[in-house]
Amino acid sequence: APPPSPESPVPDLVDIPLRENLNELVFFEPQLRTDSTGALVIEFEMNEALTRWKLLALAHTKDLKTGQTSRSITTQKPLMVVPNVPRFLRSGDEVVLTAKVSNMTDSLLSGVARLYLSDALTGKRIDEAFGLSAQQVSFTTKAGQSGLLEWTLKVPDLPGLLLQYDVVAIAGSYSDGERNLLPVLSNRTLVTESRAVFLRPGQKKEIGPDRINELSESSGFAMHRFSLEATPNPVWYAIQTLPYLSEYPFDCTEQLLNKLFAQVTGSAIVQSNPGIKKVLESRETVGSPLQLNEELKTSILSETPWVMDALKETRTAADLLKFLDKQQTREDILKLLDKLAERQSPSGGFSWFPGGQESWYVTQYTVEGFLRLEDMGLLDAELSERVTPLLTKAITFIDAEAENYLNELKKIAHKQKKRFLKEDHLSPILIHYLFVRSHAGQWESSRPGEAYTFFLEQAEKYWPEKGIYRMGLIAMTLHRENNAKVLREIMRTLREQSFTNEEMGMYWKNTSGYFWYQDPIETQALMIMLFSELGAPEAETDELRLWLLKNKQVRQWRSTKATAAAVFALLNYGTDWTDDNGTVLITFPEADSADYRATMDTALAGASGGSGYFKASWDEASFKPELADMKWENTGRSPAWAAVYWQYFEDIDRVKAFDSKSVQVSKTLYRELQTEEGSKLVALDALGTELEPGDQVVIRIEIRTDRDLEFVHLKDTRAAGLEPVVTLSGYEWSHGLGYYRQMRDAAADFFIDYLAKGTYVFEYPLVVSHKGDFSAGVATLQCMYAPEFISHSSGSRLSVR
Repeated sequence: APPPSPESPVPDLVDIPLRENLNELVFFEPQLRTDSTGALVIEFEMNEALTRWKLLALAHTKDLKTGQTSRSITTQKPLMVVPNVPRFLRSGDEVVLTAKVSNMTDSLLSGVARLYLSDALTGKRIDEAFGLSAQQVSFTTKAGQSGLLEWTLKVPDLPGLLLQYDVVAIAGSYSDGERNLLPVLSNRTLVTESRAVFLRPGQKKEIGPDRINELSESSGFAMHRFSLEATPNPVWYAIQTLPYLSEYPFDCTEQLLNKLFAQVTGSAIVQSNPGIKKVLESRETVGSPLQLNEELKTSILSETPWVMDALKETRTAADLLKFLDKQQTREDILKLLDKLAERQSPSGGFSWFPGGQESWYVTQYTVEGFLRLEDMGLLDAELSERVTPLLTKAITFIDAEAENYLNELKKIAHKQKKRFLKEDHLSPILIHYLFVRSHAGQWESSRPGEAYTFFLEQAEKYWPEKGIYRMGLIAMTLHRENNAKVLREIMRTLREQSFTNEEMGMYWKNTSGYFWYQDPIETQALMIMLFSELGAPEAETDELRLWLLKNKQVRQWRSTKATAAAVFALLNYGTDWTDDNGTVLITFPEADSADYRATMDTALAGASGGSGYFKASWDEASFKPELADMKWENTGRSPAWAAVYWQYFEDIDRVKAFDSKSVQVSKTLYRELQTEEGSKLVALDALGTELEPGDQVVIRIEIRTDRDLEFVHLKDTRAAGLEPVVTLSGYEWSHGLGYYRQMRDAAADFFIDYLAKGTYVFEYPLVVSHKGDFSAGVATLQCMYAPEFISHSSGSRLSVR
């Protein structure tokens, strides 16, 4: 082939057929004809792929005699060239492109190979832009062997370029070539950082420009957008969960009771609160936090596994409108009561589902739910008249269950003739029985029996061995029984085991479990009720409520039991946070108020109903560094949260690490070495030698969070010269962390449904595929539910020789 001319596009100059599609498969069924001797010749054209095919043939005669045969066919050319290129190139990288030239003949072959680069869209040759000074390299290969071809490229700053490469090999009368496309990515990346701001009622805070000033020292820094947001009345997000209770699809007894709670509570809140009613009548509702601030998130919601969660939560918020219809809500309440009445057996017990066995716990939970509505003063005369016979029969049932339990213990004690009854028999169901039974005094037709007294004495003795939730149930029982001495000991223990945080309020270190008494949300709700009924100051009760509210900021409440308990605690105790006309005031002391006040006024005028949520943004043209110096003030009676975001462009390898104080993520690269003791990981910065193609690299990512988070997205961009060992997407469980892994050409995405408070370390392997100098990428962690909780690692470079 003649040498190409720089003025002409490559396709017109390369006379050698180029393989452009290696993935197409050919299936054929040729028509076979035999000659007079029975022999046949099959002739067909294969697609251009170096591979092995299997030919199967079956023959039969007229009298049904059969025969079969198979042959393996390898499609190849005498001289073949197979390029080895990365999945992508990144501006600023230096990469050594390689190709394998194979001699399939039985003699020595000597020749030349050429690499041509062009813009796939225009056909323009761009060899010089990539520093390709030596297009042609010589090779000599022995019969049946292969040789290595190399070209060194320096990737220019041509973001968005679709590079077309042609590799051609010629040896004597033999030739081969291949054409393909290679994307060129920009080394510039959009970085999002934020600071979450929590404001107690009347609190003031300042955020300085230190981080912006630090970033602006880099020559590659370019501001893209500066944004802030505030939610003056976040308790609205808890109120929005009420329709979730009433719309839950299953008709088990527990769900029927929670649907009743939602209907009664929601109707009462809407009808008695003019502010909320006004918001609903204006048809203003707040969508799911998953759908807010899409431009501030590292991942588009539609590309995550959580699209349906966002749509469902937004639809649930809109369902608050139904509580405006008093007549329809009343009909729904009466229907639910009728259903519950049908579920009750003649003995007074309730089963979980219709036709099932009577459940002691489900019956007690039903009694507790009715008593909760009575405490809130939401049962009018008609409803009380319907509820009273249900409660009376249910209380008789749980008393009988407790007595039967005690009688069984007595039988065992009689056989063993030991101090069996003096041992601890206080199971969780019995603690719950004491709690519910002590609350049911005004409904009982007779006093509780011997079992209540027996297990109450056990509670007074064995309470230190129980968990936080069960200790809370015992404390409520002893409070109703006026046992002040033991109650003081329990309360002292609860306070000693509690934690108090400026942002999170007062809480306990609870671990989620599989049992009904191991839910952190229900535990906190019980503590709110306990402290409030024992006469704790309203400020302390609000500290307990604060933890629930902050939990809702970053999580969905997926359990109807937990949601009902949390809403009851938030709305029934402490300061009234539902009727608050305050807002969050933001000022910029150093900025020209005339320039920025209009933007803030527009944001406040468009505040969402109920929560008061508002947001303001400034683009790169209107941003001034003085904006980063701001003051915040909460003028309302309820806690508020806010955040400030800044998005900027920077070279990936010059990105500085950032943590939002609440979450941190770091990324370290290791080389895996095989020693006599086994596999060993050595940090790359600790190696005396550089990496080589074929080495295995392990990416270690460390995550720290000071709170439970849901819908967490971790994105790790990688160097162009690395290939993932695991290429398939799927769900994984590693080092105590469950996540869905999605491998892409330039990055790996990890979607974590639930990230509990703590520290996590996980790793995934890569293989070095090319020599060169590459941008190593950045790991970014963000909570999609609350995007202000974001962190990213620092950028670096990776050298392979």
